[in-house]
Amino acid sequence: MSKRVWIAILLQMSVFDVFSQVAKLDTLYYDKDWKVISNPAFASYYRIYDASDKTLERKPFRDYYITGELQGEGSYITLDNSDDHKSIMDGEWTNYYKSGKVEQKGYCSHGKQEGEYTVYYENGLIKAHVNMKNDKMNGILTQFNEAGDQCTQIEMLNDEPRYNYYIFSNKDGYSSKFRISDNTPIWESPNINEMKSDYKDGVAWPYYIKNGLIVATHNTILKDYGKWYQISIIISNHSMYPILFDPKNISSTLIKNNGENEELHVWSSDKYLKKVRRKQNWNMAMAGLASGLASYNAGYSSSSTNSYSTYGGYSTSQTLTYNSTEAYQQRLIESNRLANYENTLLNDRAIKQQGYLKKTTVYPGETISGYVNIKRTKGKSMEVTIDINGAKYIFPWNLSK
Repeated sequence: MSKRVWIAILLQMSVFDVFSQVAKLDTLYYDKDWKVISNPAFASYYRIYDASDKTLERKPFRDYYITGELQGEGSYITLDNSDDHKSIMDGEWTNYYKSGKVEQKGYCSHGKQEGEYTVYYENGLIKAHVNMKNDKMNGILTQFNEAGDQCTQIEMLNDEPRYNYYIFSNKDGYSSKFRISDNTPIWESPNINEMKSDYKDGVAWPYYIKNGLIVATHNTILKDYGKWYQISIIISNHSMYPILFDPKNISSTLIKNNGENEELHVWSSDKYLKKVRRKQNWNMAMAGLASGLASYNAGYSSSSTNSYSTYGGYSTSQTLTYNSTEAYQQRLIESNRLANYENTLLNDRAIKQQGYLKKTTVYPGETISGYVNIKRTKGKSMEVTIDINGAKYIFPWNLSK
């Protein structure tokens, strides 16, 4: 046998191995439910322990599958001769799969589970983890699937869920809250104190992180085909479910300078773009009229001639001439100018149509951004509420600044 193999064998020997060479060892046989049986032929497990030690001090033991593989190891104070569930274990303990991989491990204090308790899949990944107190689960119970990329978390109190919900999440950072009773998702309105702010180019963007969503807004006062409060909105879905965003579920309240409240109307995309189209058509008509007048006079020029007569004295005559080439060039220039103006308006309309928020399904991992307009009315402050699946995200703004 090589030197390397000898070293490996020596490293695998524990204190228990050395102790077993001098102690009087005995064997207990158990069925699959860890009940003591006398006939090894019907046993699923067996235990090796020191039968000579009758003290109440902690003593080591090892359990084996009936086929000989190590099943578990730990320490005990007393062993029950009929049911191992009545034995008093003490100290750290570990159970193993037949492959030798750790199955679960924990800590006992005079027969009661205390501290961290962890269960593993045979692939080595954690299956469940919880803190034990007086033999009961207390704290966050975390459970993973075998691939390790999804988990549920439940807060436990004395072996019972403390609340009627659990958190389900995956490795991509998406998470949602579900009711334990029926596994339906829960959508909660954030408290105003949960609102935070981020700054971009010196501009504040208040936002919430709630229900697996990031909802951020910004309010701008502008004049663009009317006077508006333009509410820019960003929604990023990090939940486990697609959400339906509908601008119809946005509401706003204005607090006037006299303290009265006024409900403000959030314009839909169709209504706002109709106003833009109507205003652009009027501008186009006025531009077309001006262009037509300019084209009408194109090509014409006049000249004055002064003459002297002994009968009438000095006189001036006007001569009107027409240059067809000049008229053609001028009409073409005016036509191009009008076309460019029309294209500018159409591009502006397309940009507004693209940026104006509409009814949209936002899938996990997706982000939408855009704006809605609210007709501007002067006041002290305003509140914009974005309703998503019944959860209300409220954003207040001070208008007096």
